[in-house]
Amino acid sequence: MDVARAVGFVVLTHDLDFATREDTSPETIGDFVTTALKQAALELSEGAIISIDPSRVRLRILPSRSDEHL
Repeated sequence: MDVARAVGFVVLTHDLDFATREDTSPETIGDFVTTALKQAALELSEGAIISIDPSRVRLRILPSRSDEHL
């Protein structure tokens, strides 16, 4: 995560049990994921986390690095 933060990357993960519920092929979810990432670009650049599933996108603002010592 530190490397991703240092170079400005977004980290994507895939919940292993998600594939058992839905078709997660790029052809099926690619546009939905791309749209969600674009809409949350500012928040992601500030360290937010988003959870994407077929019915909704949830955004969680994480504490900033300067807040971690509190």
